[in-house]
Amino acid sequence: MMFRGFDNEIVLKKAGAADAETAAYTHAVAWQQSYRGTFDEAYLLSKSVEVRKQEFISRISADSYFDYLIYKKQIPIGILILEADSKNVLEIESLYILEAFRNAGAGSAALAFVVKTAEALGKRKISLWTLECNKRARRFYEQNNFVVTGEKRTIYRGDSFTKIKYSRLLSGRVEEK
Repeated sequence: MMFRGFDNEIVLKKAGAADAETAAYTHAVAWQQSYRGTFDEAYLLSKSVEVRKQEFISRISADSYFDYLIYKKQIPIGILILEADSKNVLEIESLYILEAFRNAGAGSAALAFVVKTAEALGKRKISLWTLECNKRARRFYEQNNFVVTGEKRTIYRGDSFTKIKYSRLLSGRVEEK
């Protein structure tokens, strides 16, 4: 499955077994760039390309996960990982863009793709978790119609951090109580 972004230079492609190295490298590097200065350096380095490759391999055999590589002019610049284990919710597990390609529409194209995918799967909403201290990500999601749900959880990444949950109700969908 391929999806072209707004400017036709951004393309999302479902990652398969043959993409394991590319997906792992893109995920490891973009993730490390995103959290350098936030997470402990030793923890950042523990999520190596090899670790990300093993995670990818275990996900591609699961029916509820979907990994997509994000390309700009045929260069892999990011990764999007979706989880569809809930009947009504599609969760963005990961969305990371390489630093040199940020603020160029790739994140927006990925979110547009997520909305189309969620609608095609009959989902009512999209959810995600992000660090409470990650103001840049929070601003991006809020600008793209995601709202804070009030749910929080603490994670340990060399230190304790609070993650907050965002969700976006799809148009024409009614929230189930």
